[in-house]
Amino acid sequence: MRITKDQVLAAVVIPSDLSPQEQRQSVLQLLQLADQNARRELDFPDNTPVILSVTSADIDRIITRLQAEKEKNRQLKPQERSDSFILRIRSAENYLRKEKNIAILADIDRNRLIFPQGATIVSLPFNPNMTDNELEEQFDKLFGLVRFRVVQEGVIPNPETGEIGRFGGSLLQSSTNLVQLVNEVKQRRSPFEIRAIAKVNIFRASSLSRQLAPIELVIVEDGKEVARFG
Repeated sequence: MRITKDQVLAAVVIPSDLSPQEQRQSVLQLLQLADQNARRELDFPDNTPVILSVTSADIDRIITRLQAEKEKNRQLKPQERSDSFILRIRSAENYLRKEKNIAILADIDRNRLIFPQGATIVSLPFNPNMTDNELEEQFDKLFGLVRFRVVQEGVIPNPETGEIGRFGGSLLQSSTNLVQLVNEVKQRRSPFEIRAIAKVNIFRASSLSRQLAPIELVIVEDGKEVARFG
């Protein structure tokens, strides 16, 4: 077990309208989570004392930076402003099992909008009369392209799961959805495309949300929508 340099130990979305006191509370909670995750990564028991090397001055500097980012955000054009910030705690160095005094770095970014609701993330052509194996391969390709695109555009991975959100097959967790989608696809008699559409606004930190899959699939034939799932 180990922690690598720049590994994200914890992340949180902080609303831009929080007071300094509320910001401090959010920072302290995030540092507690980062310490908990670091202890797990380095195989420490749950009752181990704090292993992160963080001083009161470090916390004050993070709060000051949050305030500075808030002011910078306020000076942007209204359409460019963000309602929240992403605060990530990273490991400053490599650490091996049972090492303590983990030095950290803090990253602060605007939680900017990546895909507005209704935006097409990717589109993939399908052919009629595809076999079950061919359909499975094409859907795997579609979900892979979705994951690649959202990362390419700036959605960050969840530090605890490594996932970038429920942008894949979890959309079809409902057996009813899956059966309906497959049945609809098999009814097509001419080439068509399936578009992955943003079901809600997708932000840079949407991977930290526990909401349901934020996309839906739209079948388009001859330029017209024929079915929608998700």
